[in-house]
Amino acid sequence: GKEYSSSINKKIIFYGRNATRWDDTRKAGAFVTADDPAVLKFSGNIASLIKGGGGEFINENLRMAIGLHEALYLYGMGYVIDSKTPYKEYSGNDEIVDYLKFPGQTLEDRTGDCVDLSILTCALLEAAGIETALITVPGHIFTAFSLGITPDKARKELFYEDDLIFKGVKVWVPFESSMIKGGFLKAWQRGASLWRESNAEGAAEFYPTHESWLLYEPVSLPGFADVKFPSRERLKKAYLEEIARFIEYRDLNLKTIKLKTDKGKNGGSSVRLNKLGVSYAKQKLLGRAETEFKKAVLENENYVLSLMNLGNIYYLQKKTERAISYYNRAFRLKPDNSNVLLFLIRLNYKMENYSISKKLYDKLKILDPDLAAHFSYHDLVSDEFRIVEGTDGIKEAVIWAE
Repeated sequence: GKEYSSSINKKIIFYGRNATRWDDTRKAGAFVTADDPAVLKFSGNIASLIKGGGGEFINENLRMAIGLHEALYLYGMGYVIDSKTPYKEYSGNDEIVDYLKFPGQTLEDRTGDCVDLSILTCALLEAAGIETALITVPGHIFTAFSLGITPDKARKELFYEDDLIFKGVKVWVPFESSMIKGGFLKAWQRGASLWRESNAEGAAEFYPTHESWLLYEPVSLPGFADVKFPSRERLKKAYLEEIARFIEYRDLNLKTIKLKTDKGKNGGSSVRLNKLGVSYAKQKLLGRAETEFKKAVLENENYVLSLMNLGNIYYLQKKTERAISYYNRAFRLKPDNSNVLLFLIRLNYKMENYSISKKLYDKLKILDPDLAAHFSYHDLVSDEFRIVEGTDGIKEAVIWAE
């Protein structure tokens, strides 16, 4: 018949609208605010620039992405690792509360980590009517966008299949959102590489923004970021330069396809594989070039051209001992090849094998005086000497053997 009462004090924490947990990556979709006034203004400026700005024969979605990437660079956008809430650590713990920026905040700050820049990129592309997605690999997040064409059309337009993601009837371009410097093509190649490596290990996840929005509706942020769009003249120049790089890369793809289908022609598979490797190497795709050169040597272990080119690959990668082993193999097969001699001279000099380097140089002067003229030797003490770089920078140049 007695009344009793008890009370408990419970602390309830209210986080700001920038807070989230990584128990579901699709929650990041709520931050992709394509209708943010600052986002619409920035995206609209890019869209107006690319219309009639050149390269109209190239996929429109791709041109928009190129324009966006170059605009962010000229805008002064920078990538910084968030030391307080690093994605690499926080993404692995779904109990920790992380802090994400809205696109307008990132535009205002002009800096962001991989999450912030990925969200910003998705918002800018979505504002232009281009579907996007977030990709996660262990400790990292980046972006993809839809080309808006079928897989068959993508192949016909000479896109390299390894650089794309095929999901049903849609074709996506993965690119490293935080790789602001260096041009869009490099960011694309980096994103494609991250996807291939992690997807092969079953460690990559793909989250289309429109699917994320069905569960987590975008939340607007009050206020309007002060966006000063980059100079249109500078942006147009940067945009056209990157378009030209893409055309060059696409032409390489055309040559690659032709070489791959020319089996048995042009002197056999080693010749074909070596030419394919040289095509990659000239575009600085050294990993792919190395693969083709190794295939050529596997077909013919005495194929001098590929042995030389493998030496070039390892020389550029500063793997001196591996480089010299391939050059020596080529030298034993073709002791009178001036290009082999040139690289052996340089590598032996780097390894301080001065007497060997000088002996080879004396031979080079007889075989190819013009090539030898790029180097000069000055006696220092007894048999020691030094190499002086020629005016054309040949010290670091390589000659690809075809």
